[in-house]
Amino acid sequence: MAEARARDESTGWRGRLALEGAAPAVRTVALILAVDAAVILLHGLNSLTGAEQRLFDLDLEQNLPTWVSSIQFFGVALCAILLSRQAAGMQQIAWRVFAGIFLFFSLDELALLHEELVDRIATSPGGDSAFWPVFYVPLGLVALLSLAVVVGDVRRSGGSVALVVAGLALLGGALVLDAVATTFVDKPFLFELELVFEEAFELVGTAVLIGVLLASLLNLLNARRPS
Repeated sequence: MAEARARDESTGWRGRLALEGAAPAVRTVALILAVDAAVILLHGLNSLTGAEQRLFDLDLEQNLPTWVSSIQFFGVALCAILLSRQAAGMQQIAWRVFAGIFLFFSLDELALLHEELVDRIATSPGGDSAFWPVFYVPLGLVALLSLAVVVGDVRRSGGSVALVVAGLALLGGALVLDAVATTFVDKPFLFELELVFEEAFELVGTAVLIGVLLASLLNLLNARRPS
């Protein structure tokens, strides 16, 4: 009986924490997704009307979609840095590695790092620009090593591990679509679909991760708040 009561109390404690952290996180994600939808809608209107405004084109860089994507990657990195301050030892290192990876992606959006890599591969003897994601494999392996610790911390703080996996899966899908985009260049309709889905996967994936990490952070802060 005592064990059952302790388990119920623990469940209730975690449940209260999840609710306290989830409400502001859900509002934040809703706002981010509204901005994301506007970005994709503006691109659609730009394509349908033939306006060809560079500012809204998903196929170009250093414009509105790129800036929004960079900000969201930075948002994930910022949440991870703040969570690292609530951890110690290997947990803290894992969170900082996780943050560093997303900070790199944020800079990649602004500095066109992988576009430069594609150009160098394409112009090298026997180079094939379709293989540029191979150079990101080491980064992915480092991410996987840190992910085990990150997922454990998210679970303990009342966050959703399923949403972490979903967010990362969407980002992986965006990477795959980016890698195969060149196969649709001579098929305008399919190329347009690829652009929209790639951007949607990327934006929704980072929005989901921001929500989960923000909820976890708020849960930890609420747990340490004097009652």
